[in-house]
Amino acid sequence: MVILAEILRFAKRGRIIVGNNPAFPGRGYFMMSEPVRVKVCGLRSLENSLECVEAGVDMLGFNFWPGSKRYISFLEAAGWLGELEGKVERVALFVNAEREEILEVWSSGLVDLVQIHGDESPAFCQELSSVGVAVMRATRVGSEDDLDRVADYPGDRILLDASVPGHYGGSGQSFDWKLARKASERFSDRKVLISGGLKPENVVQAVSEGNPWGIDVASGVESAPGVKDKTLICELLEQLRSS
Repeated sequence: MVILAEILRFAKRGRIIVGNNPAFPGRGYFMMSEPVRVKVCGLRSLENSLECVEAGVDMLGFNFWPGSKRYISFLEAAGWLGELEGKVERVALFVNAEREEILEVWSSGLVDLVQIHGDESPAFCQELSSVGVAVMRATRVGSEDDLDRVADYPGDRILLDASVPGHYGGSGQSFDWKLARKASERFSDRKVLISGGLKPENVVQAVSEGNPWGIDVASGVESAPGVKDKTLICELLEQLRSS
């Protein structure tokens, strides 16, 4: 019963391969492939965030850029972000914010990772990293040449997003997912996440072509900007589990 419970626990987020153990005839075995991490971005309420946690999401993103239709002020989010501690990785998203603003949010202890998604320079990100900020740089890609910029930024994670003129992410458009596979090959010591245009209908294809460590989804699981649909989230997770 204990083994069965463990299998079911693992099955919630990954895939299980079951077969006969050739070393011990008559005995079975199961292996877990590493599950793809799932980040849902653009949360604006505690209730919606907890629904994502209950569904099995690994990371939640909170957009502190006023230009986003999923914007929430840190002052508003600070009232409930602490209730998510230990339940999910909390990611603060900034676009061309001042260093002081980012440090204020980071020093609050209410976020676990800072996502830099604007025109920030490598030096800017390196400065944040040097004072202990966990940084994940988003890089907009349209061709393999765009991957060259990744090497200049700190952090053990790479987020690749579609390059859409006039947009700092959140466009709902995708890119050539095979570029994520190339990024994983070039930067084998870093974890690659795919963002842009992901939804239950295409997430399996994206993971198959891009082989990412994780995915980042927003509009593909929404009923309205900043309002996540738990049914769509569960459908996306089920697609990943059954692939």
